[in-house]
Amino acid sequence: MRENKLFIICPCYNEEAILKNSIGKLTELMDSLVKDRFISRDSKIICVDDGSKDKTWNIIEAISVENNYVRGIKLSRNFGQYSALMAGYMHAKKFADFCISLDVDLQDDISVIPDMVKKYLNGCEVVLAIRNDRSNDSFMKKVTAEMYYGTLNLLGVKMIKEHPDYRLLSKKALVAMEQYEDNDVYIRSIVPRLGFKTDTVSFKRQKREAGTTKYNYIKLIQIAIKGIVKSSNTLLLFPILPILVTILGMFIHIKVEVYWCLLFMCILCYGFYIGDIKTQAHNAPNYTIEKITKDRM
Repeated sequence: MRENKLFIICPCYNEEAILKNSIGKLTELMDSLVKDRFISRDSKIICVDDGSKDKTWNIIEAISVENNYVRGIKLSRNFGQYSALMAGYMHAKKFADFCISLDVDLQDDISVIPDMVKKYLNGCEVVLAIRNDRSNDSFMKKVTAEMYYGTLNLLGVKMIKEHPDYRLLSKKALVAMEQYEDNDVYIRSIVPRLGFKTDTVSFKRQKREAGTTKYNYIKLIQIAIKGIVKSSNTLLLFPILPILVTILGMFIHIKVEVYWCLLFMCILCYGFYIGDIKTQAHNAPNYTIEKITKDRM
């Protein structure tokens, strides 16, 4: 029986402090999967450098010369994590039978990857990794995570709770994903729409061993807004509130400041959707690849 080719996709942005250690652990995992004949020896670890300002790309290039598993993709600038992921996915679609994406800091526990591979070999086209333990996260991280998923659920966004961008996708799923043409891609809203046979695995979130997270609260808010705009039309109904307040104002006194506040919020909500329409009309690519490392002979 032909062994399947796996590509592990890791977006990287200013990760020089942790990159060598993470690739070392992933290499050990790949060796184990090859030894057990779950995957072929020409499987790859794809490090997508999303316009890093430090020595991340230099490290990727150097390791790719010594480690036959490692292949680097350098984007021409910083496009954002989802664009880097998409670059990795579309590269994997050309060469791999299936891929697994995860953050290079390995807070997504890689010990569940063999279980994900087994589910793929048993016929699953999509396998989602779900966090079942956030005990290693800070109090604020836990609170903001609950607010994030709670807000999206309230606004009708179909989001899989506690599922980061840690997932397995088959070639068939990647081909289907490519059909979702979007100039500002939001992968978390696309994956639930793919269909196909899907399963899950659970993992405990690990502590970051080095470096710092690249997501501050402003970026998290931006991602939440993108998720709402891409997946729900609920905010388009917001102008109903000023109408209701106007009707209510016929019976009780309402301060004029309330009207101005609601008007501003209406303009803001519509601005998000208009901004997304402008982005789509712009028809700019999600990413531009500057360089891909050559495989070691």
